[in-house]
Amino acid sequence: MAKPGYIKAFILLKVAVGEEDNVAKKLFDISEVKEVYMITGEFDILCIIESEEELVHPWRKITELILKKIRKIDGIIETKTIIPFSTQTKSGQIGLKEKAVKSFVFIETETGKEKYVMKKLLNINEIQEVYFIPGKADILAVLEIEKSLTTPYPDKVLSIVMDKVRVIPGVRDTETIIPDRSHIKP
Repeated sequence: MAKPGYIKAFILLKVAVGEEDNVAKKLFDISEVKEVYMITGEFDILCIIESEEELVHPWRKITELILKKIRKIDGIIETKTIIPFSTQTKSGQIGLKEKAVKSFVFIETETGKEKYVMKKLLNINEIQEVYFIPGKADILAVLEIEKSLTTPYPDKVLSIVMDKVRVIPGVRDTETIIPDRSHIKP
């Protein structure tokens, strides 16, 4: 969750082949970039940024950051920015546990079921944050999974999504992103 007075945004980046590590390093050098995840699929990197909120134009600084810093990084082909309309987190949440890893689940809901689904998602132990977002998906849920030697991390994510998320009434579809590597600022 962003600090009070700040806005959090999620940026998906498509990167030129072989430039993923260079782009990730340059992103991480930007002070507003708090987390960088190497992912697979349509996009190559997911980064999370936080910027001060302006009273009249709350998203202006986010937009300026993307246009003036992030999109200017060599190797970036395409970006998709997701600025949540609202955020819900578990009370007392203090961030990523030392021996945990994050995954991201984009959830499409039936019309009018967004608030209900968000509430139900927060009842799942491994889900720490949920965001109401614009676009094809209605909700972004952030999972924190404890690392384990006995059950591989992707298997745990699959189990949570299939057995806990997709069975919530009102969930129409999901898309899960399981990062390969991550860089997180303290």
